[in-house]
Amino acid sequence: MSGVLPKSTNANQTGRHGLTILQERLERAGWVFRRQDGDTDFGIDGEIELVDANRVTGRLMKAQVKSAAGVEFSNGEANVQVRVTTYNLWRQTPLLTVLFLVDTESGAIYWTPALAHHPAGGAHSLTVRFEDASDICADVNSLRTYFLVFRTRGRRDPARDSSLPPHLRGIGKGCRRLR
Repeated sequence: MSGVLPKSTNANQTGRHGLTILQERLERAGWVFRRQDGDTDFGIDGEIELVDANRVTGRLMKAQVKSAAGVEFSNGEANVQVRVTTYNLWRQTPLLTVLFLVDTESGAIYWTPALAHHPAGGAHSLTVRFEDASDICADVNSLRTYFLVFRTRGRRDPARDSSLPPHLRGIGKGCRRLR
């Protein structure tokens, strides 16, 4: 019996590839990445658990992954559009949500805190900005530091907390990409 079968679009393949690149990078650092695949993804693609000295910690954050075959920057920033309904989900999530932009061609992974971006009143989408300096490369320490500061300060966003030293407000400065 022949029939029409589902297709795996280029967008599907790029998205899966981006998730795989992020998972590999985090697991190489010893962290745990749990995918949230299939029809249960409503704006959160996975869960990240920090691991210290081979011990799981129970310290969790959520991940939303956007992927592109070639990320283009203008004035040091790349932009991605996100629906306001997705943003509302991140606001309701009791855990930190981090957004990742994965360049599936270069393997670069950029990150930004989800709640560092805000929609305009009445908008249906918002622009999420990723800085070219936020590439986590082989070193995830900027992400670890941000997460630990976030946990100690509650839901206050360390990127907007002027009481922190500037190096803890910066994201991934001086990181070289892996090729």
